[in-house]
Amino acid sequence: TASDIATGTNIYGDTVTPGTVTISGLMASGENADQVNASAIIVNPVYSTSGNLNAGSYKQGVGSGNLSGADASNYTISYTTESANYMVTAKIINLDGTKPYDGTVNFKATNFGDNGFVSGIGSETLQLIGTGTVGSPMISPVKQHLVLGTLTLNDGANGGSGANYTLTGGTHFGTIVNNPSLIPSNIPPEQVDEDPETIRKRRRFQSTTPDDPLIKGVNYTSFVK
Repeated sequence: TASDIATGTNIYGDTVTPGTVTISGLMASGENADQVNASAIIVNPVYSTSGNLNAGSYKQGVGSGNLSGADASNYTISYTTESANYMVTAKIINLDGTKPYDGTVNFKATNFGDNGFVSGIGSETLQLIGTGTVGSPMISPVKQHLVLGTLTLNDGANGGSGANYTLTGGTHFGTIVNNPSLIPSNIPPEQVDEDPETIRKRRRFQSTTPDDPLIKGVNYTSFVK
């Protein structure tokens, strides 16, 4: 008989490794004991479209068909753990997004991946929804740490299930780059450290010098609130 099956775990998409089975009741003992080994299985497994065991908790079991060894044919066994002691945890997704300067610290879901769809395992994708934030609204070549805010993962395409993935525990970044829709560059490289009020004042001043070939015909005040 099986007296115990050890706990086990894996991350979604990784190899499933059930716990070790402890067998009792073998004939003889020590070096003379019958040679019988047992391998546990997942009871009532639920798989994703990609063939991976879905995130969740499962009971483990062992039956006669899971016995091996020289003397295995002399034994029968049937055992299932009383509680679910095998855990498949969600796979962590890391976010690294880019957006053009818009004067805010907000990063929309569409600023990540392919317009809000991020890659999972294989061909699986997840749909990102919500809004996160970074510390500064300024243009910078340096990535900023992203606070998730309301960003969450929903089901995507090709069997991608939001329940099998998580953003919690991940490393997330956002980068703000020059906005080509603002003419000229909304924040010249040498002025990336200016505070928002200084930038507004500079633009108002520039709007009074229409002969400057860089800004002639451009209504800078339309960018200032």
